[in-house]
Amino acid sequence: AVDDAHVERATWLERHFGRQVDLLLCNGVVIKQDGNRDALLQNAAVASGVDASLIPVLDLYPVAVHGRAGETLVYSIVINGLNVVFANTIVIQPQTTLQLMTFVIGTAFTEDHRALHSGFLELVRLDG
Repeated sequence: AVDDAHVERATWLERHFGRQVDLLLCNGVVIKQDGNRDALLQNAAVASGVDASLIPVLDLYPVAVHGRAGETLVYSIVINGLNVVFANTIVIQPQTTLQLMTFVIGTAFTEDHRALHSGFLELVRLDG
């Protein structure tokens, strides 16, 4: 017999993904959160083929990642007919900007996605 709860959880995991991106900065470069927000929405716009002003922002909230302040921007796009919700956390450090992303196939920022993203952030350890 197949355990329905196990199958449901496995299916949920197949639709949820996480990724880390490190952006190295040159000396003297100043990056601010609003600039990162704009860049994320511009990239989302390019991926979905619409103007950045049409990307729905579902949430924006402060977070801490290994004791460092960050911000999570949540938005929804359609890529090749597939609805995807992204939760992107940006942590600005002196030499690096860290982007931590989870994305889910769907149209809403659910409590499950919020928990997944929070758990992902808890696993991150930053040097220094």
